[in-house]
Amino acid sequence: MKPLQLTIAEPCHENWNQMLPEEQGKFCMSCQKTVVDFTAMSDREVLQYFSTDTGSTCGRFYEDQLNRKVSVAKERTIGRWKYLLQLLLPAIFAMHKAKGQKLMGKVFRPSVQQEQPQKLPIRGSITEQSTGVILKGNVTNNEGKPVPYASVTSADGQHAVIADSLGNFILKMKQIQSIKISSIGFTERTVAANELMKMKDFKIGVENGVMVMSGLLLTLASNAVNLDDVVVVGYGTTRRVDIMGSVTSISVNALDSMSKIGLKVKKMEQPKRPFVNIYPNPIQPQQDFNIHIKVPKLGHYLLEILDASGKLIQAQPLNMTMFEQTETIVGNRLQQAGIYIINLKSKGDKNIFSSKLLVQ
Repeated sequence: MKPLQLTIAEPCHENWNQMLPEEQGKFCMSCQKTVVDFTAMSDREVLQYFSTDTGSTCGRFYEDQLNRKVSVAKERTIGRWKYLLQLLLPAIFAMHKAKGQKLMGKVFRPSVQQEQPQKLPIRGSITEQSTGVILKGNVTNNEGKPVPYASVTSADGQHAVIADSLGNFILKMKQIQSIKISSIGFTERTVAANELMKMKDFKIGVENGVMVMSGLLLTLASNAVNLDDVVVVGYGTTRRVDIMGSVTSISVNALDSMSKIGLKVKKMEQPKRPFVNIYPNPIQPQQDFNIHIKVPKLGHYLLEILDASGKLIQAQPLNMTMFEQTETIVGNRLQQAGIYIINLKSKGDKNIFSSKLLVQ
């Protein structure tokens, strides 16, 4: 094995004791790298390591392991006493090193030609070539009940997922960063990366070389306004379409008769701006979906579908003959997975309702 000289130009000041244990050393959360512990290695083991590792290495050394020629003498026949002395010298040297200063940082090898790093996957550990992080958690309201189909998005907007009906989600990202959680009827919340690591049931592990952060419990606060009890709804004469598709008509005279016999009757105020509920959500590419629409006034509206960059994908005119109705939207143009924006607006009205549709 060829001799070499090891140098740490800029020592790292991260806390070794706060790093995550790994097979060859510890994993640094700050720089997302494995720091190899060379303090327990002999010169032969150090040379052996760098003879097979050609990439960039972060390591932890004793001060006297650095800035000197690291080599191994050729083996030769020795006497019994010299053999015993050879066994004792490393122990004495180790005792001396135990009192020395320990340094951490990126290792430079001036006597060895730098080569391009090779991808060397190691099962159960995170290598320098490994990238990404997986967040696993649950979204609930202030009462601890699940928030179904909540949207969980990375701060840079490049990664997103919709929680299932029980509020569970799995979000894959390239690196640890803040996330945003939102859902209709709740105030959007941004959770910083350091806040995620301070959560009560937070756990961290490694799966197939990727860091997994699980047990994340995220709470959303409701922004809904409590309304008075409504027994009967009417707009003069209106229609209500239930799930089975039957239609019920209630006339103004019927409402007056109910009031006379003591039933509580209250007319519902029309919404001040358009409202859209999308289902199912998420969908598969090119899958059709439904929208339930509420509008403040009847007439012609325009439904637009835009991708995450704001590019118009599809536009569809809608004729609202009722204040509430359900439409089926053909999704053959939604060919790529991602987040799409659904806009509903009327001509001459500045109020635009926007909602999100996830294609996965």
